[in-house]
Amino acid sequence: MWARQHAWLSTPEDAPVKTKDGSPGPDRPTRWAKLEKKGKEIDLPDLDGDDAIAGWLMDAGPLASGGMAPAPISWRELAAWAGMTGYEPDPWAAETLMAMSRAYLAEVERSNGQQVPAPFMPRMEPEKVSKTLGEILDGMMAAQAEKKRKGRR
Repeated sequence: MWARQHAWLSTPEDAPVKTKDGSPGPDRPTRWAKLEKKGKEIDLPDLDGDDAIAGWLMDAGPLASGGMAPAPISWRELAAWAGMTGYEPDPWAAETLMAMSRAYLAEVERSNGQQVPAPFMPRMEPEKVSKTLGEILDGMMAAQAEKKRKGRR
């Protein structure tokens, strides 16, 4: 789930725009950049003490160049990364890195330029859920009252 959430945050939700001459339009900000600009907290799933594996994935590169499109990292790329860095992931960690790379790619393909929900939503305490829903309902009721008030004029 960590890799999918990271990939979702790292993609822009806006579809690519081309200029009149057919060249690529301006850079599209990622969801991560938009959240940081708004001062919002960025939530990634907890890795239950295996935080090093997320760092390894990002060091190795969550994706590889597949020629025409991104691809998951290959065993050869993972072995080269391990050899160059001196890390020696055990078989479980190596399999996990490969699975995380595949999950990262799947999420990039699903969410790049698309307005899709995040794969992970942090657990909210019941009090916070109640308060948030209350604020939403209060806003809706105020808008409804304003609409009725304007309709009487």
